[in-house]
Amino acid sequence: MEQQLLKEAYQLIHDDLELSPANIPLEGEDAIERLRKWLASTLEVMITQNLEGLLQVLYRLDIAEEKAQVALCNMTADPPALALADLIIEREIQKAKSRAWYRDQLAQKKVQQSDDDEIEKW
Repeated sequence: MEQQLLKEAYQLIHDDLELSPANIPLEGEDAIERLRKWLASTLEVMITQNLEGLLQVLYRLDIAEEKAQVALCNMTADPPALALADLIIEREIQKAKSRAWYRDQLAQKKVQQSDDDEIEKW
C-alpha cells in the first residue's frame, strides 16, 4: 500500500475519532498492521467506556450498520475491536483515495485551463 495513502488514512482516523496524537511509525511492510493494532486498542477502550460515542463515530464514517453489528457481536474471526479497526481503516483508505483522485482531477483541470489561457493569448 502506498505510504502517503496510509498516512492520509491515519490522519483521517485521528481526526474523525478525535484522538490525541500517537507516534505510530507508518513506514515499512507492517505499517498497516501497526495501525490496525493501535486502532484496535483505542476501539477496545471505546467499546467498554463509550459504546454510544463509538456508534456515532461509525455512523459519521459511513460504516455499514450491518458490518458494524457483525463486528460488534463477535461474529468474525477477529475480536470486535480488530474487526472494527479493519472496517474503519478500509473506509478511511477509500476516503483518502477519493480525495486524491479529486485533487488530481482539479490539478488536471487547472493545467488544462492554463493551457487554454495560453492558447487564447496567441
